[in-house]
Amino acid sequence: MINWDEQLHSGIKKELVISLALAAIKSNRDTDSLIAAISHRNKIISRKAAWVVSTIAEMDCSRLASYIPVFLAIIRSSNDSSVLRELLKIFLLMPTTESTEGQLIHDCFRLLMKSDSDLAVRYTSMRLIIRSTQNHPELKRELDDCISAIMPQVSGALQRQMRKYMDGKG
Repeated sequence: MINWDEQLHSGIKKELVISLALAAIKSNRDTDSLIAAISHRNKIISRKAAWVVSTIAEMDCSRLASYIPVFLAIIRSSNDSSVLRELLKIFLLMPTTESTEGQLIHDCFRLLMKSDSDLAVRYTSMRLIIRSTQNHPELKRELDDCISAIMPQVSGALQRQMRKYMDGKG
C-alpha cells in the first residue's frame, strides 16, 4: 500500500504524479487512501493528492465514478483553491447523473458568485455550468444573470471569458 503522506509531502514533478496515478489505479485501497488524502490537514499533501486524482481522471475517469459523492462533499467543504480547481477539472471529464449534476451546478454557481474564489475555480465553475446549459437550457438565463451581476467585480481575464460566452463564442 502506498504511503501517501510520504509520497506527497515534498515537491513532485509531473512524471512522479503520473507514476503515482498509475499505481493508485491498480489498487482500490491505494485509490481510497489517495482520495482520503485530499482532505488531509496538511495543505501540501491535500493539494498534491488532488493533482494525482485529477491525473487519474485524465487517464480513466470511469475509475473515479464511485467517488463522486466524496468529491462533491469536498467541493462543499474546502476553501483551498488548488483542491477545488483539480476536483472541478475532474467533473469536466466525467459524465454525471442528473442528481449529481444538480448538486454540482449548485456548487458551481456558489463558487462563481463567491467574490474570494480563485480565478481558475470561477472559470472552471463557469465552464461546468455552460456545459450543463446544453441539457438544461433554463440554466442559461440564470447563468446570464449571474455573469451580468459579477462581471464588474472580476478580473480582466475572467471578464474576457465571460464576454466570449455572452457573445456566443465560449
